[in-house]
Amino acid sequence: MKRIKRLKAAALLVMAVLLFTACGSVQVNERMFVQLMGIREDNGITELAVQVFDSSSADADNPVPVYKVLRGRGRSFYEAADMIMRDSGRELFFGHCSAIFADEDIIRDSEKLRLLSGERISPGCPVLLSDSPEEDVSAEDENGQLIGADRIFSVISLYRKEGLADKSDLKTVTEAADSGGFAIVPVYDGDISGCAVINMSGGTSRLSITETAAFDLLRGCKGIRLGVLDGSVTAGKAEKSVYYRSLENGGEYTVSLSLKCRRDEGSGPADVYREETERIISLSAEEICRRAAAEGFLSELIPQYHGDEDNLTFKASAEIIMK
Repeated sequence: MKRIKRLKAAALLVMAVLLFTACGSVQVNERMFVQLMGIREDNGITELAVQVFDSSSADADNPVPVYKVLRGRGRSFYEAADMIMRDSGRELFFGHCSAIFADEDIIRDSEKLRLLSGERISPGCPVLLSDSPEEDVSAEDENGQLIGADRIFSVISLYRKEGLADKSDLKTVTEAADSGGFAIVPVYDGDISGCAVINMSGGTSRLSITETAAFDLLRGCKGIRLGVLDGSVTAGKAEKSVYYRSLENGGEYTVSLSLKCRRDEGSGPADVYREETERIISLSAEEICRRAAAEGFLSELIPQYHGDEDNLTFKASAEIIMK
């Protein structure tokens, strides 16, 4: 008899848990799953745009997922998100976000970045610098269809594979904002057009694709794909040596790079490609060092540089072994 009573009590407890859980939880059809996010700040107002999968539109008669863009504004991220949820009558779920388009103000603000992490966004979610985050989230293809998260993520993955888009994610950008150092972030304006070296204390340097390639080689990255003559080569990790000579009215840096490259495409003698690759890398490395000194991010390339030298000159050379 006691055993029967205990079983009845246990059954009632389970039913109560299920009942209260069902009442307190958010059902799938009451949620909108964020795929892409665009966020920027304008005079203290946060402007938020999200590309969402509307779960209420998914059923057996309509198997094709429906995506749409929603916008909100407020004095904070939460206010902007609340506006979207009030207007739509559904809760936003950020755990599936595949990429974040953000302006410089957001990228420099560690508190705002941590708020995004608190919304279950993966620490590995890519972050891209955009001047128009709302437009990038709502961009359409040549057929007038919304460009979805899968296509954006494919573009990011391709550029990363070719060494032309730094692995900039929510975690690394937040850490850079916390430390007051530099964040290397891909620049997006309808496509990835290079990268930006963002000084968290102020100042941003935007680099083209070619400058990004030279910048990454000087930082010791590998797998970088370069266009050479009528083909392309993939560069391995460069062994870098730096020699500094103090002069009376300034100083001179001599930077030497030694690396192996693989020719991927193109015809003609290998020596011709080797010579042209050496020329491209030498000139690009020399130019990016000059620019880094002028714009304040030379310490990212030459750690021993402390910012107290004036009238600097640079000479760069590359020695290539072509496989």
